[in-house]
Amino acid sequence: MATCIREQLCWILNSQLRDTAKASLMLPDGSYCRKHSAVPFDSQDTFMQQYPHIPAAAAGAPKERVHWLKNLAKKLLWA
Repeated sequence: MATCIREQLCWILNSQLRDTAKASLMLPDGSYCRKHSAVPFDSQDTFMQQYPHIPAAAAGAPKERVHWLKNLAKKLLWA
């Protein structure tokens, strides 16, 4: 179990460190500059596409989830 969690945390950290989509580097004078790379990488997009906890088949049907959440909110807020 701990090995699996460690592997997932390493995957997340490595993905974030490779990110060049909106990343900035802090310079010695305290200012920032954009991080550029020959091969752009967006960690957030990668997380959405390859999230390790949800099988690809179960990740579908977002409209059903939105409908379910709206109904739940109505029951909780206006009950």
